[in-house]
Amino acid sequence: MTQDADMPDIWSVPVTLPFSENEQYYGGLFEFKYAVLSSGELQWEGTNGSSGDRRKEKQMMLNFYHAYKPTHRYGQTNRGWPWKADDPIMMFTRAEIGRLMATVGVDAGAGANFVSKFDCISDCCLASRRNHAEDLYEEVLSNMNGELDTRTHAAMLAMVGAYGVSYTDSVTGARGTPGQCREWTQAALHSLSIEEWLSMDLEQTVGKQFTGWALNGIKELAQRVHYAGSFEWLRLAPIMQSAKSYPQFSTKGSWTAKKSEQNMEAFKQASHNLLESILDALNRGASIKRALEVDAAAAGEDSKKFQIPDPPALQVGRMWICLLYTSPSPRDS
Repeated sequence: MTQDADMPDIWSVPVTLPFSENEQYYGGLFEFKYAVLSSGELQWEGTNGSSGDRRKEKQMMLNFYHAYKPTHRYGQTNRGWPWKADDPIMMFTRAEIGRLMATVGVDAGAGANFVSKFDCISDCCLASRRNHAEDLYEEVLSNMNGELDTRTHAAMLAMVGAYGVSYTDSVTGARGTPGQCREWTQAALHSLSIEEWLSMDLEQTVGKQFTGWALNGIKELAQRVHYAGSFEWLRLAPIMQSAKSYPQFSTKGSWTAKKSEQNMEAFKQASHNLLESILDALNRGASIKRALEVDAAAAGEDSKKFQIPDPPALQVGRMWICLLYTSPSPRDS
């Protein structure tokens, strides 16, 4: 096994197994057990030495993450840890985040690779919870002084969205209350580039099977901002509209008839802030399109036959205009 240079508590080993990815068998595809070699003596995991219960994997994954447990009493059913239950989750994910950040801007598939490994971590570590993902998201923001590129934001939002959304309308049979706004919600809301998001290939960025997680992260963000009594979630509307993936908003808590005036003021403030973004996007988009038209004319292209596509900035600006024009006022509800 190879010891991780940055996190010495993590060891890894590549193995070749005669199974295909996602292959399953209820009785277990293979068995294994950890042992630590100390002073020439093997210290087996569990209380029964080498003959004790072994771990069984019932589904084949590309990566497995487990923690050595000296008192592994319950075999494969208890993937425990000698300290707090969430220690291995945080440690494994930190290690993978470190690998992700080391390849930002170099490897276009780094985000998809990270999200795939996080999927394995959450499957292997039974104590995995949404708050772990949110805490790690904020650690990354702190380490990067709040400055993340759009692809990294997408990977982090997919990590948060892996747990679904915290509020679903009761019509669907599920109930809940949106979580509270945190540092990551404010950072993602104001630093995420809507234009870059719409321009990038989301399937390549987070992985084809995990695009739903990334969109869940966007919906979770919008729901929390809305539940806090703010209309700033309107900034995210072009993403949701483009993907045809819309959140369900809670009307409980801060959203009551008694606070209609506060809601109206919040809507006006969000509209004013968004108007600045609209003007900026339209101006930049128009400038980019004019430059493309000049280049096309210089190349001898027939303007009647050659159609210049609208830049993302122009598309986003128009989406926001339509959104503000068609959005109902809080007084209407």
